[in-house]
Amino acid sequence: MFEDGLRWLSNPSSDEFMKLIIKLVYQAAIYSIWKEKNARVHNQSFRSAQALILEIKQTVHARLDLLSRAHTSRRTDITLLGTWFSRF
Repeated sequence: MFEDGLRWLSNPSSDEFMKLIIKLVYQAAIYSIWKEKNARVHNQSFRSAQALILEIKQTVHARLDLLSRAHTSRRTDITLLGTWFSRF
């Protein structure tokens, strides 16, 4: 199943913005889970799943904001951040 997910992740959508957003969400989720695991092992501190989800959303939102400002694309109708808000 993990390999199926990785294969899908290599081409999750035909929309270039959605591809990037999905990959950023995946990376942010992996990083947040890793960080939470380390906090539990080394500091005995625990956060709820809702707190992790909020952290992932904030991480992706911050990254998309920077990319939207710097991104030059053929698409002028919507930005990366606009795609994020319309879909998520």
